[in-house]
Amino acid sequence: SSGNGGKKRKKQLDDTSLFHLHSEDKNKPLSMFHLATFYLEGRGVEQSYSEAVRLFREAANQNCWEAANSLGICYALGNGVGRDGDEALRLFRAAADHGLAQAMCNVGVCYFRGIGVTVSVKD
Repeated sequence: SSGNGGKKRKKQLDDTSLFHLHSEDKNKPLSMFHLATFYLEGRGVEQSYSEAVRLFREAANQNCWEAANSLGICYALGNGVGRDGDEALRLFRAAADHGLAQAMCNVGVCYFRGIGVTVSVKD
């Protein structure tokens, strides 16, 4: 192994981030979703939960269900927003209703952990 694979990968991520930052498509929901992910993870840009949340919300408002799911995760964990289980579940349900499998799983996790729902235990 040459050992420079990681450096090459980071360069690709930086180039991809710059593409999204300067792309004519940056106002398109899927591009906003990808750019938000870069901000969330600090890939090629300085990490910013608040900027990630802003972009996820804007993309979700344009029916990007991947962004709605990711915004739900931010609400569930309190990343860039106050922790809000009700809003997390609402976003997961909206994305799940549009066929996003990951969101369907997240709805199940919410029910299992009592996030955004009232847990009732029966004998």
